[in-house]
Amino acid sequence: MTFNEANTVEQMILDVCEKLGWQFVPGPQVSCQAADVFVDSPLRDALIRRNPEIAAQGSEVINAG
Repeated sequence: MTFNEANTVEQMILDVCEKLGWQFVPGPQVSCQAADVFVDSPLRDALIRRNPEIAAQGSEVINAG
């Protein structure tokens, strides 16, 4: 086996995260763009769950600025 970052450090981190319940998704399979800081729909849904009174304004809260 060749010693490189992919089969040492990266794989170790992936293994640890998998044991903690995380699921690895390769970059091309992710639905957001690399420049996106947040994925709007999960962020909006989480904001509404934590603050039900803003349900009608969830998108406005994300896009404010």
